Amino acid sequence: HSFVNRLFGPIGTVIATFSRHRGLFHSVFLYLGLFLVSSFFWSNYYGWAILIGYFAHLLGDVLTPMGVTPFYPISKVRFKGLIRTGGIVEGCILVVLMVVVVLMMVK
Repeated sequence: HSFVNRLFGPIGTVIATFSRHRGLFHSVFLYLGLFLVSSFFWSNYYGWAILIGYFAHLLGDVLTPMGVTPFYPISKVRFKGLIRTGGIVEGCILVVLMVVVVLMMVK
């Protein structure tokens, strides 16, 4: 019942039926596959962009209490943190990251 599943309507429902939340779609194996496919069919540039963006997303999810199982379905070991989504700490991290990105763009 995540926001993304609701956004995609029936397609989200089908995907949710066959995958548990933060399961396959938060597994390094899916995104390594996407990296290889995109690098093969388009450009290595796009493959790296997908991989770096994905790992940034995974790192953010690892910081939350729900965490992720990055090696799903091979391992069900969950990595998790203490930062609540929508909380003050998350807001502070977001501001710091935005400042870092802006400073990187200026240079």
